Amino acid sequence: GFLVLCRGVRLAVTGTVQLIGGVAQLQSTGAASASFPSVSSSLIYSAQAYSAFPRALKLADGSGYLIALKGGASHTGAGDGKILFSADFASWSVRATISPESPTNAVQELVLCQHADGRVQLATRHYTDGSHASRNRVQYSSDNGATWTTAAAITGPSGFAYMTTRIGADIYLATYDNSSAVNLYRFTGDTTAEFIANMGTAT
Repeated sequence: GFLVLCRGVRLAVTGTVQLIGGVAQLQSTGAASASFPSVSSSLIYSAQAYSAFPRALKLADGSGYLIALKGGASHTGAGDGKILFSADFASWSVRATISPESPTNAVQELVLCQHADGRVQLATRHYTDGSHASRNRVQYSSDNGATWTTAAAITGPSGFAYMTTRIGADIYLATYDNSSAVNLYRFTGDTTAEFIANMGTAT
């Protein structure tokens, strides 16, 4: 099956949906095929003028799903982050709001991942509208996204935090920078990460 999350924010599903770890906009769990069944979609959030960059997570305890997204007025404009929750993948509600860290005024690239101990990790970029300077931040929830620790700086990585995923007990973070270099890091603590490899240049 396929899960497609895009600007809007709409949910499009075909077949059986399986979300694993910190899923990006597209997650395939089936064999490759040249033909696809029809796709249905439903609007799950439109409270702000610009809602984008959704990332989804299936909660390990089976209680439901989370989606983290940027809310605001434009692609790089000021705005906060939203954490949506659904118990059935059909009805969604806002579970938490992630506010920009002062003096920044925007939160972007909200990425979710769940640790082996059940805590949900949220990595984000906090920045000021119109500026490329940003701060990589991380925070945690022990109640499936209802409340969050205060955002803390991620020590180690350079560039912009973009994607996290869990492999075994390890949490990995991918970043990119203004020259489009993509680097991979591994969390060594709640707020620290070590460099693993350069993965080339994003196109």
